[in-house]
Amino acid sequence: MGKMLILVLDDDLDRHKHFAHNLADHEVIHAQTYERCLQALQNWSPFDLVYLDHDLNDHAVSVGPCTQMYGGLREYDGRDVIRFITNKLPKEKWPKQAIVHSWNDTEGPEMVDMLNKAGIPVAKERYHHLIGLMPFRPGELAER
Repeated sequence: MGKMLILVLDDDLDRHKHFAHNLADHEVIHAQTYERCLQALQNWSPFDLVYLDHDLNDHAVSVGPCTQMYGGLREYDGRDVIRFITNKLPKEKWPKQAIVHSWNDTEGPEMVDMLNKAGIPVAKERYHHLIGLMPFRPGELAER
């Protein structure tokens, strides 16, 4: 497997350290926030692989009906990143494959469904299962 361009989205700095160590043979771009992830997708794409977390602890002031629902703040999450990819990013910049590494048992599978519907090969692996694993080769997820 050659050197891959990989994006890691997670709000936890310790996880980023583990990803950096385990993916040292690849070019890895780290994003801890929704905005940083969008910047990376716009400036570095297409990625060979993206690791996506759901819960980002990244809040922004919401507008409209969300303001009442969220008390004025809304948390950006991995689904927002997927919506950006599929609705705003040109298809030639879409990631070649994705791994959802969220512990969130409700929205994690929803993220997988969203990526599947878009035609992006995807797997769901909880973060602790990924420690020490090498990334998938391009196209390998499509074969699963």
